[in-house]
Amino acid sequence: MESSSDLPDERFDFAVASPTARIVARAVDLVMIVVVAILIARALTALGVIEADELRDTSPEASADAFILFSFLGAALVYEATLTALRGKTLGKLITRSKTISTANDLPPGLGAAAVRVAVWLLPVLLLDAIGLVISGLVFAWAFFDRKGQGLHDKIANTYVVVDRPDKA
Repeated sequence: MESSSDLPDERFDFAVASPTARIVARAVDLVMIVVVAILIARALTALGVIEADELRDTSPEASADAFILFSFLGAALVYEATLTALRGKTLGKLITRSKTISTANDLPPGLGAAAVRVAVWLLPVLLLDAIGLVISGLVFAWAFFDRKGQGLHDKIANTYVVVDRPDKA
């Protein structure tokens, strides 16, 4: 028999988002993060912060790799953390009719929890290359085996990804 701590929080009327919805939302959001990163990189090159030629330089001495990584991190924080904190929804979650809520209440998690949520899956990718991709994949995959439907990033940030029911106020 399952204890109440093994089940999604019963204080709120929600259903955990399906694995399909979560995968589709993540794919859409990754595309959006790349788009935002490109826009950030273009804006910073237009402002002269970095030269466009440096971005094309593939030599080992090039500083563009760090710039691209920081653009990606900035884009993830601007796009995903901000939208999740304010609305509980990114474009991916809007399309899949899902949202992120706090485990403390059924509201969006706030900027701190949303930033932690992003950092847990993104920092391994930025710091560890291919191994980081595997770690990040495991962070998300955890949700498919967890009784509460939480990925590791959800557990650490105290969030759930749930079905969005706009008709419930």
